[in-house]
Amino acid sequence: MKEEQIDVNKREVQTGEVRATKRIVEETKSVEVPVRHEEVVIDRHKLTNGSNSDGIAEDDKIIIPISEEQIEITKHPVVKEEVSINKKEVEDTKQVSETVRKEDIYVETEGNIHVKKENKKKL
Repeated sequence: MKEEQIDVNKREVQTGEVRATKRIVEETKSVEVPVRHEEVVIDRHKLTNGSNSDGIAEDDKIIIPISEEQIEITKHPVVKEEVSINKKEVEDTKQVSETVRKEDIYVETEGNIHVKKENKKKL
């Protein structure tokens, strides 16, 4: 008599792939920077004695330079992290099931017959 047995084989197949690329993400950074500048303050004073001092004549000019701080922005790259990509092999256990068939004997009797079934093992 025959019976089916299960033979299990494995084969390696590609199930996907990982592609790693870098992309540039832009963001706007705001920084508050204190800056200095000069302002002109003109004070006028009334004279009490009415005298004419040696002040500015009508055609004279006074030039006062005014300055301010201006902001310059420079950028430089800074390495923040390194990335490593590796793969590792992991072993799992999966359960597989399959229907198998086997031959068995079917004995029909008629009348008053006693059948004795013996199981003898092959060596």
